[in-house]
Amino acid sequence: MAKKHKHRRQERQFKGDTKYSWIQEKPSTLSSHETESLLERRNTPDEVQNTEGLFTVLNEFWAAELADILLPREQVSLGDPLCRGTFGCLYKGSVRGLSEEQPRKKFEVSIKALQDEADMDTITSFMQEAMVIKDLKHPNVVELVGVVLQRAAPPYIITPLTRNGDLGHFLKISRATSARVQTITSRQLIDFGIEICKGMDYIAQKQIVHRSLAAKNCIVNDDLSIKITDFSLARDVNLTNLNDKGIRSRLLVKWTAPEGLAEQGQFSEKSDVWSFGVVLWELVTLAKAPYQAIDNSKMEQHLQAGHRLPQPSNCPYDLYFLMKNCWEPNPTARPTFSLLLKQLERYVTRLMRNGVKFEYLPESNC
Repeated sequence: MAKKHKHRRQERQFKGDTKYSWIQEKPSTLSSHETESLLERRNTPDEVQNTEGLFTVLNEFWAAELADILLPREQVSLGDPLCRGTFGCLYKGSVRGLSEEQPRKKFEVSIKALQDEADMDTITSFMQEAMVIKDLKHPNVVELVGVVLQRAAPPYIITPLTRNGDLGHFLKISRATSARVQTITSRQLIDFGIEICKGMDYIAQKQIVHRSLAAKNCIVNDDLSIKITDFSLARDVNLTNLNDKGIRSRLLVKWTAPEGLAEQGQFSEKSDVWSFGVVLWELVTLAKAPYQAIDNSKMEQHLQAGHRLPQPSNCPYDLYFLMKNCWEPNPTARPTFSLLLKQLERYVTRLMRNGVKFEYLPESNC
């Protein structure tokens, strides 16, 4: 009861706002699919004329759908920035009031916040991420701590804090240096791949396409387990076109399948499988940048010509062959995450038996 009472207080606080009128008295009757349809239509001439009305409808929907995890702004403390992006910033912060037994206890969290001048398209895309994450419950998928909907500023999305940061950063700082040996084992690297594969298999079963899978969009927990994060481009598998303003410019081009780079971008579990193949390559190379010599504008042509990432030094061919299967030009020829998971779990046994070691080799031409 205490939790519901907290949300009622927040409803009273937010009523009466104009641009950020997040809470409405009448609950929304929109489904997720209907909301996605509204988002796709928001840039058409008819909808541009009714931007304020559309925004009110979407605000109403978000408030109703996220009612169980809304947090009052006064319970959230914003700390130092962890990283900055085009549309906002990720902060270290804390939240109190999450525990009924210890209401004053503060929990360390990551807070994703937009710039104050964020436009409607950016805000709706941002909120779609919260809408996706709230329904995902898996050990290898980031969980949603809460959402803050404010009167005079864009919302916050709050997730658990990890001191190890993202996987790309973690791999780079694990490389050997002149002062020390590599600090991560080959077995752990494959285990990372297995955990990402488990999370992606779960996401695929939920009929969600991630569209932004990369090492930098996975986080490393304190116990070295992996969670997939950044669902800002994730959508229902049946609603994955690129009509949303700005989506194409936000794609991670060098992780994106050829069909996703095409003019009428097509996305599916198999396009996420392509991205997973690039993540495996990142794991084996300890986060080398893929396709370093190729400009983003040339990537579609490069892939259509049949070019792929080269086999990394010290990477056994059977593991590279698994990556290449993820990069088949025909999406139907690529494996599912379920099959990839079985293959990787079998590979661990061979890895241990053969004493394979993956390491960063700066002189290689990968």
